[in-house]
Amino acid sequence: MSIGALLALCALPISNVSAEEPAAATGSNDCDFNAPTAMLVASAYPDYQFTAKPNNETAETIALDKGVRLELRQSACVDSVEQELLITIAHPKHAAGDVKFWADFAVQALAKLKTQEDASGAMQSFASFLAQAPSHKPHNGKILWCRDGTETPDQECGWATGGVYLFEIRREGAALVIDAAQSTSG
Repeated sequence: MSIGALLALCALPISNVSAEEPAAATGSNDCDFNAPTAMLVASAYPDYQFTAKPNNETAETIALDKGVRLELRQSACVDSVEQELLITIAHPKHAAGDVKFWADFAVQALAKLKTQEDASGAMQSFASFLAQAPSHKPHNGKILWCRDGTETPDQECGWATGGVYLFEIRREGAALVIDAAQSTSG
């Protein structure tokens, strides 16, 4: 799996929305895995939106607070699962370059989420890696490392490493986006 495939999730648009339980994705499906199921408890969020997409991709969005939105994207195909959390802060009052502050912010946001029981392992994995993110050296503005703990000098993790973690803080206009992703392969 390449990091490019993981980062491609960042460009997925949110489209059809519903507060109902997710329906199966429509269109062609080139993946052998079952489509990802919802990780968040829909009834816990009045603005919950779930979007099922072709090829086993999904997106869930909620408001965490006034001016703060969370989007959770998932993809499952053949022998890998990719998950990405995007937290968008409309008008941040803290410096974008403070990795520890924003990693802690993301961990605190995760701790408040109401998730499905089977999502606890993924959330714990995100929280664990986010707590470690400030201790890793960035590569091209992104903190990347393999799930087995090895460094990613070429910004890719091989099959044997079990997947990849990514952490990035970026500006999008006046907003700040915390982007945390993880993949599992094997």
